[in-house]
Parts: sequence; structure tokens; C-alpha cells
Amino acid sequence: MKFFLILLSTVFCFLSTSYSQNTALHFDGTDDYVDLTSIASFMQGRDEFSFEIWIKPDVAQASDYGMIFSGNSNNVGNQLHRFVLRLSGPEDFTSNSVTLNIPSGGSYYKIVGSTDVFDGKCHHIAWTYNNGLSKLYIDGNLQGSTVKLLAFEATDRFSLGQEYDPPGYTPTDFFKGKLEECRIWDREVSPSHLTEFMHTEIPSYQNGLLAYYRFNQGIAGGDNSNETTLINEVTGGQSGLLKNFSLTGSSSNFITANCVTLLALDQISDVKQQKIEYSIYPNPTAEKFFFINVSTEDLVQVELINYLGQVVLKQEIVFSNSSHRITTENITPGIYLIRINLKNAATTFTNRLVIIN
Repeated sequence: MKFFLILLSTVFCFLSTSYSQNTALHFDGTDDYVDLTSIASFMQGRDEFSFEIWIKPDVAQASDYGMIFSGNSNNVGNQLHRFVLRLSGPEDFTSNSVTLNIPSGGSYYKIVGSTDVFDGKCHHIAWTYNNGLSKLYIDGNLQGSTVKLLAFEATDRFSLGQEYDPPGYTPTDFFKGKLEECRIWDREVSPSHLTEFMHTEIPSYQNGLLAYYRFNQGIAGGDNSNETTLINEVTGGQSGLLKNFSLTGSSSNFITANCVTLLALDQISDVKQQKIEYSIYPNPTAEKFFFINVSTEDLVQVELINYLGQVVLKQEIVFSNSSHRITTENITPGIYLIRINLKNAATTFTNRLVIIN
């Protein structure tokens, strides 16, 4: 059996070489949208899920209510709108944030954000749902919550960038701006999950990941007329359909992305500043274990945390400047955070560990 030391920077190299292309999709606000009706197959009857996406809206919107994500019933005679996640508009008494609206008869169950998303910067939007309880986050910060049960059906229609209005299914309220890095999970993810993972791409084999649209397609600003779908990176997942995009030039096309980047290790924790060194190897690991070494003789608590923010492994170790083997035999493959707490020094480091099959 071979062992080799992979420096901590390898995690960054591993991820960046896997996802070297970095594009987003610009919506022109006139008729562009992505048909995500294919996700109805796994949204049907679902009582728990989370939706994440990065947005950068253009300052001048074509609609008062630019749609980010919407769900519509297939039965026009009943309640057509399941939900809309959209830019805030006049009826929200603000026009610079994001609103989640779940209509029911003549009532509206809404969360109106307070964070300005028209400041020319990228913003991370997340909606979590758990048995009727909806929460809206902007940039990892909770904006509010509301309670209304949703009952999705296999015939429901889902979209990015617009909603369907009567009569019939008329596409309306088009979003103008850039979208990228969209994920749908099979459960309510934790706030710590949002803040830890929202800035970086993740492998598509993460447990609980139902759909993952990276938007990394085509040539930024080039001729992308051969791109007809928004690729779902999850194995076996169905892709979205691109509707009405010109797919050439700097608008209504795949363009250069600047919302999601891969974090360098010195952005995660500045080890040199703390004057304590540590190493984790092999990383990525296909073994049933990994080694960790911390240059201290203090008591150290090591925690392994999954994408939900749950601690799946915890050990207290006195290193005495030597390596310690940690078994991962019962840990599901995926990306994890390692949190290293030096108890006597009141110091904490975090880093990523990639466990593969």
C-alpha cells in the first residue's frame, strides 16, 4: 500500500483543475428563461429541500418583479402559482432585495429580504423548506421565515428567470442579469453549510444533492448556439432547457463568471500567522483513513463536518509533534470540513478533506 504526502494546497489544485471553466448565464429580461420542469420528478411530494443560487441583477430591470426561481401548477383552473422567488417589487414596499412569495387563494405567505442586491455585486440566495417552514437567506444571513405547506405534483412546472401567468402558460416577469451555481438539496441545509460552501464549487457526487447546475458551459461571450441545455452535473440528473437565449455576445449568453471562485487556502485560515503548522494526508483520500499532524503538544480536538454542518466525527488528540491516524471507514464519500481546535491556545483552523471511493 502506497502512502504519500499531499500538501494542503493540493485540495485547491484538485478542485480548480476539475472545474477550470468558469462561466455564468446572462438573462436579457425580455424572453430568456430556463425550463426546469424536469425537476418535478424529484420535487413531487417532497417535504424538505433547499435551493441555492448566485445572482447579479442588472440595475435596470424590464419587470418590477424579475423572477429568479418559480414553480407553477399544471392545473390552470386551480392555484397556478406554487411559489415565486423573485426580485422585490412595489407590492413589497422595497425594490432592492429578494422576496419569497407562496400564494394560497387570496393570501400571500411572503418573506421580504432586507439586503440590497442591486449594489453591483454578486449575492448568494438560499431558500430552505422543511415541512411547511420556509427560510430565506441572502449571503448566508437569515432574512426571515414563513409557514405554508407546499404540495408539489409530478406535473408541476419549474423555471429559472420567469414565471407562468394566466391565461394559459404565458411566460412573464423575466429576470435581467446573471445567474450561476445553482444547487437543489434533498433537505434543509444549515446556515453553516451555506456560509462554508457557497463561495466554491463542489463535487457533484455529494450525498443529498438532487440537482447541480454550474453554468460552466460554452465560450464566454462567444458563439454558443450549439448549447441547448443547462447541464445538471448530478449523475442521472435531467438538464434544463435553454429558452430564447441568443447565445452570442455579452447578453443573453454564457459570459464570464465572477460570483463563485475557488478559495485559496490562505483565505480559509492563515496558518503562518498563527505560527502553527499542520498537514493532512493523503488528501484526497481513497483509503479508509487519513493522517493529520499538528505542530503542537497541546490537546487538540479534531472534528469532521459534513455539508449540513453536522459533526460526523470527533476526536481529542495530544499530538506531541507526531502524526495521528484517523479512520473514515464509516464516512460517506464527499467534501468535508476539518475543524482543528487547539484548546489551550484558543485557536481554531479549518480546511477541506475530500473522501473519494
